[in-house]
Amino acid sequence: MHRILKPWFVYRPTQILRRMFCSIGPAGESSELGTLKTSWGGRLILARNKDIGKSIARTGVYDLAVTEAFARLVDPGNTVVDVGANIGYTTQLAALLAGPRGKVVSFEPHPELFQLLRRNCEPLLKRSCTPDLHQLALGQETGVGSLSIGESFSHNDGTSHIVSVPDKNSIPVDIRSLDSIARELDISLLKIDVEGGEFAVLQGAELTLAAGRIRHILFEDHTWQDSPVFSLLARHGYQICSIGWTLRGPVAGNLQSGLLSKVYEAPNFVASLDLADVYRRFSPRGWRSLRNITPA
Repeated sequence: MHRILKPWFVYRPTQILRRMFCSIGPAGESSELGTLKTSWGGRLILARNKDIGKSIARTGVYDLAVTEAFARLVDPGNTVVDVGANIGYTTQLAALLAGPRGKVVSFEPHPELFQLLRRNCEPLLKRSCTPDLHQLALGQETGVGSLSIGESFSHNDGTSHIVSVPDKNSIPVDIRSLDSIARELDISLLKIDVEGGEFAVLQGAELTLAAGRIRHILFEDHTWQDSPVFSLLARHGYQICSIGWTLRGPVAGNLQSGLLSKVYEAPNFVASLDLADVYRRFSPRGWRSLRNITPA
């Protein structure tokens, strides 16, 4: 019973049938590309045998707390910047939430993932904006860097990261700073998921941060207690909370209470110039990302 008492099953009972279908299907997940529908109504071209595909097939979402944070923090007309966009899961969601009056700018340096990102942003409905896509990594300054693909890419394509010393699995990629790209943007939400490169991304955004032109920052940090990211953000006036989820809805809380993410999840945080607004948006119970955002 405890396996059924999950938000994606309780709030979307039809997902139980989808989960059963995954369990009784052919042994092993196909590495071929296919299309899956998300809980919020998006359609994504992806590989079912990789972590994102498996999660969407079984639950309808990928990283529930992050998905719901988008649903709570992005309003129509907002500007969203997605750093480490991967195949476009959060880019597509942001474009639907921001709507035709909004703006979404996304960055993904991996060539194969960028092609999927572009394909997943082509068929968006008229209710969304058209994302501005860049095959780039963001970092402290403009240049060329090395993107290490890693041996786990065959089952998890979210582990690529910038390295200072190239290895046998590295490819060259262009790097720009956010300051050089976002001079005219007032960013409502900046999402960063770059496998340990968050500090470099924020170093390249210090002018934008100092100008107060980024309201909320959603980021992953495995070394949060010793991470320089927290002191950099505090220096620019940001307050930070941990985010997670319960059966009844998302949760956000101060760091003194510890992490709110599950032990099997990456720790995610929201840094904000208005943390009271984040708490207010997270307080209503229920799930916005577990119901259809797009027309049927």
